[in-house]
Amino acid sequence: MKKLFYVSTVLLLLSITKGQAQNIFQKIFDGDSSITAGTDVKQTTDGGYILAGLTNSYGAGDRDIYVIKLNSVGDTVWTRTFGNSSIEDGSSIIQTPDNCYVVTGDMMGQNNNYKSVVFLLKIDQNGNTKWMKTYDSGNSAYGSFIQLTHDGGFLISGGTSDSIYSAYIIKTDSIGTPQWNKIFKNSYTYPETLARGSFEDDFGNYYITG
Repeated sequence: MKKLFYVSTVLLLLSITKGQAQNIFQKIFDGDSSITAGTDVKQTTDGGYILAGLTNSYGAGDRDIYVIKLNSVGDTVWTRTFGNSSIEDGSSIIQTPDNCYVVTGDMMGQNNNYKSVVFLLKIDQNGNTKWMKTYDSGNSAYGSFIQLTHDGGFLISGGTSDSIYSAYIIKTDSIGTPQWNKIFKNSYTYPETLARGSFEDDFGNYYITG
């Protein structure tokens, strides 16, 4: 079970020129209770920003996926939460070519059986849900990073665990239908192997780090 103890989400945007950092703006998004955490931020095509994370201050209950859209000076355009009465954590977000957003992370599976599944959530430019898909590895699974692939689909990097963590990679098409998945088991005694980033080269090969 992941444990989080953040009390607020802070966005600090810096411009670095020739080694000198200049603070452009700093924004704090406080929650009303113990957990509000930002996990990813991207600049959007309109010059603003999109944040993904989690909160238990708003939404359906327990922890929910938290998405915040900002304009170019850091003012809030909209905020949304996604989830149910169980636990959902947003980890990574990207903007898609149709000006929508796709978020990945993990959520408790059915019946709150403490086995998590990876999710892929697509929302429109106003934060309305278009679709959500979940992916079950057979054990607890976690989504850490999402990227758009050259064929218009998505590659999710993360992990899955029974007694130890192994890297878990999921490739989907443009509407989240899984095309393949791979589990890379840890052959060492250290008990954690998680994929946290990926890159696709010009030949369609994927490079995973973690």
